[in-house]
Order: sequence, then structure tokens, then C-alpha cells
Amino acid sequence: MIKQIVELKDSGLTYPQIGARLGLTPAAARGRYRRWKESHPDGGFDEEAKLTSSGIVIDDVIRILRGAPHSVRQLSEIFNKSEQSILDTVTYMQGQGYCINEERRILTVPNIPAIEPEITPLFSDEAREYEFSFALMSDTHAASRSEQPTALRNFAKIAQEEYGCKIAIHTGDVVAGNKVYRGQENDIYCSRGMDQAEVAANNLPQGFDKIYLLGGNHDYSFYKIAGIDVRNEICAVRDDIELLPFDAYDLSLTDDIDARLWHPSGGPAYAISYKGQKYVEQLAGQELFDLVLGEKPKPSIMLVLIGHFHKTFSFRQGPISILGSGCFEGTNSLSKRKGYVPEICGIIVKCKVIDGFLHRLQMTRIDYREIENDWRYWWYKRQPKTEQVVEKVFSFED
Repeated sequence: MIKQIVELKDSGLTYPQIGARLGLTPAAARGRYRRWKESHPDGGFDEEAKLTSSGIVIDDVIRILRGAPHSVRQLSEIFNKSEQSILDTVTYMQGQGYCINEERRILTVPNIPAIEPEITPLFSDEAREYEFSFALMSDTHAASRSEQPTALRNFAKIAQEEYGCKIAIHTGDVVAGNKVYRGQENDIYCSRGMDQAEVAANNLPQGFDKIYLLGGNHDYSFYKIAGIDVRNEICAVRDDIELLPFDAYDLSLTDDIDARLWHPSGGPAYAISYKGQKYVEQLAGQELFDLVLGEKPKPSIMLVLIGHFHKTFSFRQGPISILGSGCFEGTNSLSKRKGYVPEICGIIVKCKVIDGFLHRLQMTRIDYREIENDWRYWWYKRQPKTEQVVEKVFSFED
């Protein structure tokens, strides 16, 4: 549809006239045209990436189906194409990895399935006084031109060999995603979700018994685009990774201690601890609410591990300790525009619990300098494709 808007606008029609022809409001026609101008300053169309062979814009199909299920006939009327062209478009998009379901000629984009992992406490606490430790990492952004796989693997080696960490916790954004912010296509070296998942599976460190992986907004971008959770592709080749839901999850560390993993949205506040403080205020209210309703015998969340901000910080509010996870992505075009300086580091967290209370918390930062174009040294290797020999379809030999 955007191509039709551009062609009609360039032919001299006004936005009300364009809207009347295409069934849009003048404001909608104007907004789409302006967004296209901003993202295509050269005025060209990316036919291969944006359009199917039937001339239907892929993003329009996803947007319509995410709003509500539609029949093939309804889409035929919307796009002014034959029903067979709609079915051919759906088949093409499914072949490109888009998750579109068809049942009785009704097309839907499924909601992302809820992830409810069955996780027993990570650490044994038979004694009333015990210690445990884990490696904390975040925002590795696989397929970003600013990712730092050298630092990530070195951090994992230190965590395992010097601190004896068997468990790692990742607080979101394992892949760079696509279309998360304007101009991101210039900051990544591959854009397909399956390719980014392959990079992540290759670059995530090995040697931990388990890596618990929270979903972040960059991971979620592929669900918004194509209805898929690319983290499943990572787990298909890595059995040491446990998927957690998107945005937030309460991870049971022991019978006494839970950690709230949180991947928020937006940029950091002026005071770096402000968002964490406000969040813990709400969290404390939620804990009290659960106690009143009898859903919990006692408060259990004593750690809040925060990703997304690419910053490290630590403070305590009441009995709850809050840690910022840092990142393993360097400076990109967005951070340059916003004036953010990423803190490339991982954290070793060591806890001591006495009678169910988090008595001691030791946080060791392992910091790194940014390596420019570090991704080139860790480029993933694709599996070689086998040549398929197709025999002649017809033979007329006697």
C-alpha cells in the first residue's frame, strides 16, 4: 500500500484524494508517506525485502493480522488482489519464516506462547547457613556490529575458573533484533531472526551447567515482525540454555531466596538508581499483597537483577538488593545520538544466607574496553549446504 501512496502523491494528488482512493484517512495517508520519506531518503523501493511477487507489502499483512484474524476474502478486498494471490503471499511469507496460521481460510498471527519453566531452586540450602554464586550478564546483542564476544567469553572463563560459577543469568537482549530503533539496519550485520539466533548460539559462552535467559525488547522485535521467538532457535542447538519469559520473571535461587529478573523499557533516568528505586517500591507492595492473600508464606524476593540500561549499579532498599547487569555491546548509532556510554562488563554475584535472610552480598565487576569491530573475529560459521542433484523428470530411452 505504501507504494500506491507514494505513486499517487508523486502524481500530484492531495492526501484527502489519496485517502479516498485507498480507504484511508488523510492523516493516515500523510503519516505513511512521511515515514516512508524519512526511511527512504533516496526515494527507492526495496522490492525484494518489502514486496511479494503479488505486489503486497509484507509489513501490511503482519500489521493487519496482528490486529485481528482475517479471512482470505477480507484480505483480498483490502489489498484489491485475488484470493489466490493472497494464498500465494501467505505461502511465500511462511517460507520466509513468518508465523502465519491458516485454518478454514482464516489467517491469524498467533500470540507468543507463555513460557512457564519448571525450575527447582538452583542452589541447595539444606543447612540454615550457606553460600552460592552465579555469573550475571546482559544485553549481548548478537549480530550487532558493536557486540563484544571477546569480552563475553573472557568473562565466562574468569567466572568459571576463578570463581567456580556453574550458573549464569542473562537479563535479556541476547540478539540485536531488527527495527527496534530508527537506523538500526546500519548497526547490524545480519537481519534475519534465524541468522541472529545462529550467531547467539555460537557466541554465548559454553561451560556453565545452565544459562537462564530472560527475553528483552530486542529479542521480542522478531515476534512483532514475524510472530516468532528466535530464542527457541538458540535452544535447538544449545541444551544448556533455559528460556524464561519476556520482560520479568521470578527465578527461584533457593527455597528462601528469589531473584526478580527485569528487562524494562525506555532509557536510563537522570539519577541512575531512580527507576530501580521506583520499581522496588511497587515490588514491595506486590509482595505485601501476596502475603495478605495467603499466596506466599513469607517475602522471598531479595534480589532484583536489571538489564536493558547497559549500566552497572548496586544499592539496597529495605531487604532487597538491586543490581544493574551492565552489557556486552559497545557504542552504536543510538547510544551516540542519546549520549549514552555503555558499561561493558559482567558481574560475579556471591551471596551468603543465614536463616533465610540475605546476610552478605558480594558483587565483583569484570570490566572491559570496547573492541571496535570485534564481531569480525567471531563470525559464525554456517553449515555447508549439500548440492541436491535432480534427475530428469521424463525419460524417453528405450
